[in-house]
Amino acid sequence: MSPLRVSSIARHVDAAKRLLGELEQHAEAARQALGSDSSAEFLAAVNARERIFGELDSVVTNISRDRAAALGSGVEQDAATNQLLTEMAQAAARALESHEQLRVQATRARARLGAAIDRVDRPDTIASRYAVATSSTRSRSLSVTG
Repeated sequence: MSPLRVSSIARHVDAAKRLLGELEQHAEAARQALGSDSSAEFLAAVNARERIFGELDSVVTNISRDRAAALGSGVEQDAATNQLLTEMAQAAARALESHEQLRVQATRARARLGAAIDRVDRPDTIASRYAVATSSTRSRSLSVTG
């Protein structure tokens, strides 16, 4: 590939690696927020990830466009470009792993909260038994002796 195409791809790959690193950071922040009582922190991390995905989509489109243009002109992909793309793929694999960890933890939290909601809707058998035991009617009688 021409040096111009390699530098263009290198710029885009650097941007992609930076964005993928940010995805990992926000996945970690979201995982930590799941363990706290603050839904605002979790939503902020998820919204940041959504924004990053949009930016990453644009960067990947630019990489694809530059590669297609270079390969369409009959130029073979060189070792430097292969190395850049390998580095990007490794960063993507790390981001995907952090995403999977976030998905698993969020699924567990959702199941835990769902179970708690189900328990709220069911009557508590122990409390019901206690209520029945303590609400027995007292005998009301009038004593004439005092």
